[in-house]
Amino acid sequence: MFHVGVYVTTHSGFKVPQTTLYLPMQEGSALSNQELGFMRDDLGDNISLKNRNYKKLTALYWIWKNDTVHDVIGIVHHKRFFKNEERGVLTRDEIEEILTDHDFIVPPMRTLEGETVEEQYISDYAAEDLEILRHAIAMETPEYLTDFDEVMKGNVYCTDNQLLGKAELVKEYCAWLFPVLFMWEDLCKEQENDPTRLLPVGVLSQRLLLVYAKHQKLRMKEIRIGVPEEKIKVREAISDVSDLISFGNYGSAGRAILGLKKTSPSFFTEEEDLFGYLRAFDRINEIHELEFQHNVSSNLWEMYDSRKVVERFYHMKELLYSIPVGNHCFQEIFQTGYSVYAIMAVLDENELSKDQQKEIYEYLAGAFSAKKMEEEAGILRDKIKEKKSPKKSQKKH
Repeated sequence: MFHVGVYVTTHSGFKVPQTTLYLPMQEGSALSNQELGFMRDDLGDNISLKNRNYKKLTALYWIWKNDTVHDVIGIVHHKRFFKNEERGVLTRDEIEEILTDHDFIVPPMRTLEGETVEEQYISDYAAEDLEILRHAIAMETPEYLTDFDEVMKGNVYCTDNQLLGKAELVKEYCAWLFPVLFMWEDLCKEQENDPTRLLPVGVLSQRLLLVYAKHQKLRMKEIRIGVPEEKIKVREAISDVSDLISFGNYGSAGRAILGLKKTSPSFFTEEEDLFGYLRAFDRINEIHELEFQHNVSSNLWEMYDSRKVVERFYHMKELLYSIPVGNHCFQEIFQTGYSVYAIMAVLDENELSKDQQKEIYEYLAGAFSAKKMEEEAGILRDKIKEKKSPKKSQKKH
């Protein structure tokens, strides 16, 4: 199984898929005062300051230079995911299957009618751009000139700078692409009469992808792109549970979730439950059961908007998970009105190390104690003891 990392580029906040497959990245971070809470492209070896000209290529450069953990890498735009036949986004399994006999996954190529790629570019941008680009290729990799000329005189080009592929192939492409673009940029600056002109680096690189693919004889799979959404049956399941929650029927919602887990367990995977609604509903049902057993409640159940319930759940999870990295956020946790049982249920301990679990419980126990809420602090301390004590095997007599 490949370790896949699909970086989702954006300048603004968006509805992030709740999956380890898709990694949101703020492109042009160095030029923005906005902190989105996503990965940034201005850390490590980067060209984030070039984002006005390079667009999402600053994210691709960051991946090339800094990602060392994934076997498959690439970028998509937050409104243009690669999509499968069921209108959902590509899953890990689907990506792996495609890449068994293809080198790159790319958006659909555009076929021009009545004009060449060169003529189409010149109709919107300066003809000198292509002349300088050809000169840059001649200086950097002259063996690609024939391929460049064929693409410019042809009528097909790639419409977007997003792609997926095995890491070594994507990095080989980047190692060819960026030196050519940097050379082109330098040559343009030497000849540029208007220093304020935005250089269409991203537009040119769309034409260069096919140049590289032709020379390397790469096998490219064209996949349609669009706004991410779950598969139809998953969306229907989410809608059914949401309707029950909107009427306050949490018991019925819980039974519906348990039924889905038996009949359609794949609905609860990262690949199908793209935005984490069903997984959140499942954990929220667990919270409801725990609070009912202990005759307590939290203000979570005063809400009859399933979207807000899920948002509050993930916000609480984010707060709790930030404790091991020094975020002393108890006041914000306390103000949510969650019971201590809800807090424990939000923590998905499969995602945490034992040391992280211990640190979170110890921090919360101390914070509840400081609020003179000793019953809650005691429950958390018991949880700590439970984790410290190994289960003793019963001896046979």
